[in-house]
Amino acid sequence: MIPVVAIVGRTNVGKSTLFNRVIQKRLAVTSIEPETTRDRLYADTEWQGKEFIIIDTAGLNIETPEETPENIKQLIEGVKTQVYEAINEADLLLFSVSADEGLTSRDKEIADIIRKSGKPTILVVNKVDNQEKEMLVDNFLVLGIGKPSSVSAISGRKSGDLLDRIVSELKKIKPKREKIKSDIDVAIIGRPNVGKSTLVNSLVGRERVVVNEIPGTTVDSIDVFLKYQDKTIKIVDTAGIRRRGKIKVGVEKFSVLRAVKAIARADITLLVLDADEGITNQDLHIAQFALEAGRGLILVINKWDLKEKDITMDNFLSFLKNRISFLPWSPVIFISALTGKNVQKIFDIILEVKFKRTEKISTRKLNQIISDAVSFNPPKTRGEVQPKIYFSTQIVSDTPKFILKVNDSSLFHFSYLRYLEKKIRESFDFTGTPIKIELKSNRDNK
Repeated sequence: MIPVVAIVGRTNVGKSTLFNRVIQKRLAVTSIEPETTRDRLYADTEWQGKEFIIIDTAGLNIETPEETPENIKQLIEGVKTQVYEAINEADLLLFSVSADEGLTSRDKEIADIIRKSGKPTILVVNKVDNQEKEMLVDNFLVLGIGKPSSVSAISGRKSGDLLDRIVSELKKIKPKREKIKSDIDVAIIGRPNVGKSTLVNSLVGRERVVVNEIPGTTVDSIDVFLKYQDKTIKIVDTAGIRRRGKIKVGVEKFSVLRAVKAIARADITLLVLDADEGITNQDLHIAQFALEAGRGLILVINKWDLKEKDITMDNFLSFLKNRISFLPWSPVIFISALTGKNVQKIFDIILEVKFKRTEKISTRKLNQIISDAVSFNPPKTRGEVQPKIYFSTQIVSDTPKFILKVNDSSLFHFSYLRYLEKKIRESFDFTGTPIKIELKSNRDNK
């Protein structure tokens, strides 16, 4: 794996200039104004045949004065999150300080954070433009980070020496643990405090993630690997997804983005619903995320032990199907993540959905299904042209996808595609997975 090097430090110590010097081109925006950098910036580079990824980060402000406006506080919190993620992601840190300004209290605070991270670190004293400033470098030894490397990022003075040291340090770092290859990737999604982390612990059989009654306890998307019937399953516990207007800037915003990315990378999603609260509009919104991404979807009704005395399972299912009418193909399971009731049955449903997602209909059979459907219920004529389907086939895709060759795709109403999907599902059981129907005509290429 290619190692990752992150540049960290307070504002205006020349981190972006150093970043540009290391990659030997101007990619990061630099300015004499502090806090020009807001987000993490990545670049691939190499020195003496050693490849690595370098990350430029924003200036790290530890404390925010009380009088700071709320919108600025939110921005600073978002920046902090980016820096902490870079530290966590890196194999080696470049802690940048400035010879011009000398040692500051903020440098000392950041040094404490770096030591706690346990990451190998090179202390880089920047803006050392001449021999006179070289005399100031040893003043930074008090930070306890190790022997400093001096450099002038803007002129390139001693930048080659710094790159030599970076490569030397990277060679000492042990390779990361080999990535475990999974057969099925499963993302657990839902609103905050519906029991996602409790479900992960129940599936794994031990407390792997922090569980708390306070909504939003999970911040990162946490991966857990386990074996079931000779299949390696990766379970990803994601942060709760609130309504857009309720999402706070900073840690929660990035957590939600990671949750959405986890959905996109998954084969199957488990949408955890709170039986006691019923089905909310936000539940429907989250289900739409999975549907639009083409992921498999299993509805997990959690905390059923608190609700079963008030309503029968059949009545709840009827209510559920009315609220989530666009997911008639999604399997439903009632569980209690806290007590473990029915939790292990989820694995069998996961395997079933994964199998259905890979099911292939022969072209001959598919054309017969479509032909019968059209004969029974032809598409309505629009104007003087009759919509026609000439040929259909299923293509290789991570989601079942069907291509229909037609005379004019604009003639087909979306409701007719739903009808064709229903007919396909009547003949083939695509339980737990959306299917996609794409119309193609010669007119589309004109």
